[in-house]
Amino acid sequence: SPDGQRLVSASNDRTARFWDSSTGYQIGQPCTGHTSHILSLVISFDGSLIATASDDKTVRLWSTESRHQIRQPFRHAAFVFCLAISPNGELLVSGDADGKVRLW
Repeated sequence: SPDGQRLVSASNDRTARFWDSSTGYQIGQPCTGHTSHILSLVISFDGSLIATASDDKTVRLWSTESRHQIRQPFRHAAFVFCLAISPNGELLVSGDADGKVRLW
């Protein structure tokens, strides 16, 4: 996280998990909803949300506070491998296995 207090991990178990960076303990429940491996994760510059990309062909947005999904998934036609969020948090970009880049 931008303040260094939390770490966020993504996994082949289809979850994103939050960790206390000073203790190493998991914080709260994991983010669940992807139906296949998470391949990429990015946290917003203000720390309020994360985005995850999966080989289930979706990008999902999550609140870092509640760890709940905050909108319907963004869909691609192929596995989604990479993500970035603009510094102001208004733009999300994702790239997929077909070489397509989408701006959201």
